[in-house]
Amino acid sequence: MFGLSQMRRILPRAVRGFRHGALALLALLAALPFASLPAAAQQGSQRIVAVVNDESITAFDVEQRVRLTIGPTPQLPNPDQLRRLSTQVLRAMIDERLQMQEAKRLGITVQPDELEDAIARVERQNNLAPGRLPEAFKVSGLSMSSFEDQAKAAIIWPKVVRRRAARLVNVAEDEIDDALAQLKENADKPSHLVSQIFLSVDSPQDETEIRGNIERLYEQLEAGTPFNVLAQQFSQDATASSGGDAGWVQVGQMPPEVDEVLAKMPVGAVSRPIRAAEGYYIVGLRNRREPRVTSAQDLKVSLNQVFLPVAPGARPDEIASQRELAQTISETVNGCADMDAVAKEMASTDSGSMGTFRVGDLAGDLRGVVSGLDVGKPSQPFPVDGGLRIVMVCEREEPIANLPSRQEIQRTLGEQKLELQSRRFLRDLRQSAFVDIRA
Repeated sequence: MFGLSQMRRILPRAVRGFRHGALALLALLAALPFASLPAAAQQGSQRIVAVVNDESITAFDVEQRVRLTIGPTPQLPNPDQLRRLSTQVLRAMIDERLQMQEAKRLGITVQPDELEDAIARVERQNNLAPGRLPEAFKVSGLSMSSFEDQAKAAIIWPKVVRRRAARLVNVAEDEIDDALAQLKENADKPSHLVSQIFLSVDSPQDETEIRGNIERLYEQLEAGTPFNVLAQQFSQDATASSGGDAGWVQVGQMPPEVDEVLAKMPVGAVSRPIRAAEGYYIVGLRNRREPRVTSAQDLKVSLNQVFLPVAPGARPDEIASQRELAQTISETVNGCADMDAVAKEMASTDSGSMGTFRVGDLAGDLRGVVSGLDVGKPSQPFPVDGGLRIVMVCEREEPIANLPSRQEIQRTLGEQKLELQSRRFLRDLRQSAFVDIRA
């Protein structure tokens, strides 16, 4: 799919999110008015609920993350919902531990200024004075160290993926051609401003668990948890870093199952979980935009011609000879190089390149001929003053606006490949790890 989500996915902010995800993920606290939730039980429980290789996760750690995830919802989850959400949070925290352990193995670290920048950004988003975040966390009963653990994982995992996948993300020219062709093909269809949550299904054995997880996330959305908070916490693609923001996407950039749902959704709606080839999606449709229709009269064409003169008062056999020659040229010439060669053979000052024109500015008879011509194919001969003319369209401007450049497409496809490698690396870490869940 083109759809990393993110083309501008292809290039929405979704794919750019992988590059900037280290800091953007931390924006989830902007949705949490400090002290808006009941204070946690005094420092929670230090009971160990999971061991990841040689590191432990406590009940207090999970409690803190759950409180960040719940956010300012209209009502708190009931005990059953809270239990299921806690299970999901624990799974996400296990993944973070695996990511941090792999970073340590590779000698990749979070620099102090990177963490400081992340904290400063959260302070600005919450209108806090510099250096006030630890105090705000204390007042609201939240653990600053738990927040820092999550921030470090968000910062460091993209570094790990880039280190391990640097040689695996080359983008070939034919891949760019295919992506551009798809964009052009669907440019006359509506585009959608989409938010998404994605959970991958790495093997058939995971199907039941992942389906249950995505259903629980949908329940949280129905209960009022902000979409961006759940996306940042749980979504498994690059859009997570921007709260699930996939930007404007065209038909063909998302999996066909998702495209089908988006086409029928009203603006402002959130879908139920959608099963696609690689996993499950929940999508929110924030806006719909009809395609910009470009008039055929505004297209620009570069024209070439062969002109065969017919002198005034020419004999019928001379006229017939020129018509036969013109017909032969029309039936045998293929491409503008051939057209140029024939034009030179004619030794006519009226043969050769005609220049570039707006279709609407051409004379009526020529406009009619040009409008129906494929690029590189000669027209049938047609009479003009003083002779016969054969024309060819050498270039035609496509009636599509705002397509990304080849460089942008290359960058996007590279980010999508990084995203795929990220999921594969994490899957491999899970399979090789010792994980003891005691909760």
